[in-house]
Parts: sequence; C-alpha cells; structure tokens
Amino acid sequence: MCISKHRLCDSITDCKYNDDEECAQINGSCLLYGLDDLFKCTTTNICISSALVEDRWYHCGRDKNFYCDDEDLNDLYIRKHVSITNICDGFTELIVVTTNGRNETDEPECKYWTCKNTYTRCDRFWNCFHGTDEVDCYSSHTNQFMCLRLVKANDGNIDCLDGTDEPKLCRSNHYQSSDKNF
Repeated sequence: MCISKHRLCDSITDCKYNDDEECAQINGSCLLYGLDDLFKCTTTNICISSALVEDRWYHCGRDKNFYCDDEDLNDLYIRKHVSITNICDGFTELIVVTTNGRNETDEPECKYWTCKNTYTRCDRFWNCFHGTDEVDCYSSHTNQFMCLRLVKANDGNIDCLDGTDEPKLCRSNHYQSSDKNF
C-alpha cells in the first residue's frame, strides 16, 4: 500500500502495523526516507508532520513553563535568539539548554558581563540596578545633560519630571496582577 508523504507522522494510523507513525530521528533531525517536511519537537524530542504545526493542538506536549513547540512558533524564535542588550539583564529570555549536566541560558557567567557596557550605555533603559548605565547621558528632551547625584536615583523620591530616576517605584505603584488583564 502506498500513502502520501503528507500522511506520515500525522497521528493517524494508515498502515496495519502503524509503520506510517514510526518517525525516526537520525543525527538529531527528523529524517525519514529523505523527507524534509517533518517538524522536530524540542520539548519531547519527537517528529510530527508539518501539517500538524499551528493547528491549535499540542502534538509536541508542553514543557514545565507550558510552552509548546508546534503551537508557539513566534515564541520559539524569540527564545532561540536574543539581543545582545538582553544578556545578563536579570531575565532569562532563551530556552534553557542542558550541557554537561548544567542548565545554560542567556544569563550565565554574568560576573564577566557588567550591566554598564557599550550596548546598554545611554539606551534610556536601566540595565543596572541604580541606573549607573544611564548616568551623564545626553537628553534629547532638554537638549542638555541632566545630572543628579547617584544617591538620589532609586531612593523612593521622584526628582525628575518624568520619574526616570525612580523606575522601580513607578513600576511597583502601577503594577496590576496578570489575572485582571486579558
């Protein structure tokens, strides 16, 4: 019996002995008799038909963060690629990869990567806890430098009209629980 390659690994048994659902992985990729239209699930390490991707069913299963490879493709790209400014920012953006028994992310060895560097300096975001990466930066709003003593940054008192010296205060005062949003 001959079946279309699109009916392979589609979670529907077409062959008497389920041969069409035996999706072998060779060298970590989804190869089956030279076919290249299979999708590899990284969370469960199985192969599925490309026709099953983004069909609103979780064929790959979910990881501990409820992430599913075959349904969250935009998240998959984001979690595999990270901007250099996001390295060692205190937030894990990349998918955790286990290497030699250690979990690796975009936050490893951060003692060698300071929060104040060429990529984060004067980008109008506080990458350092007290905003030292934004000290002595030119302001296009006032066309001049605005200097505050460092002890006034993040001290609980707003000294700048836009509150940029107190980003943690503004976030905590306007925080809303995620269960109230949609």
